[in-house]
Amino acid sequence: MSKILIQIGAAEGNDHVTEIIKNETFTKVILVEPNVKNFKLLQDNYKTYNNIIFENIAISVENTNITLFAEDKNISYHGSVNYEHLLRHGHHPSNIKEFTIPALTFTSLLEKHNLLNYEIEFLFIDTEGHDCDIILSTNFNEINVKNICFETVHSDGTNTSGEKLKKTIKYLNSCGYEVDQTKKVDWSLWMVKTNIKN
Repeated sequence: MSKILIQIGAAEGNDHVTEIIKNETFTKVILVEPNVKNFKLLQDNYKTYNNIIFENIAISVENTNITLFAEDKNISYHGSVNYEHLLRHGHHPSNIKEFTIPALTFTSLLEKHNLLNYEIEFLFIDTEGHDCDIILSTNFNEINVKNICFETVHSDGTNTSGEKLKKTIKYLNSCGYEVDQTKKVDWSLWMVKTNIKN
C-alpha cells in the first residue's frame, strides 16, 4: 500500500515534517520550495533519505509564472507573494528581491506525478499567507488527502486571521474534514478527512 507525503513550502527542512519523514516509511515524498537558496539546503538536508522528490516551484491558484519576494542575501522562511509580508517581518527593502517563479496548482502537481488517484496521507502547506488561496482553489471532494496541516497565522494578512480563514475551514468541513485537536503545529491548523474514498 502506498503512503505519500507532500509539503508545500518546505524551506530548508529540519522541521516537524522532517520528524514525520524520519519516523515513518513513505513510498513517495514530494517537497516543494520555490526559494532557490532554501531549495539547495533542502536537497542537502534530505540527501540521505529515500523516495524524496524535490520541486523548485511554487504552488498557487493557476498554472503560470508568479512573483515571489524573498531575501536576496540571507536564508529566510519568509518568501511570499506579498511584498508587504517581508517588510512586516523586518526584512530591509534593500535585501528583498523579486523573483519570477513557475507555479502549478496543487491538482496539477498531483497530475504531474500521477497521484490523482492515490490517497495522500499528509499534506503540509506553509506559504506565508497563500495557504487559504491554495486550499480554496483545490477540489478536495475529488482529491483523497487524509490529513491537511496549513498555516493560519497569516490567512488574512501578516499576523492576521479572519474571514478568509473561516471560509477555508467551512470549505474543508464541506469536503468532509474536521479539526484534529490532538495534533498541534505552531501557527497552523491540522484537519483530517473522515470520509476518505477507498
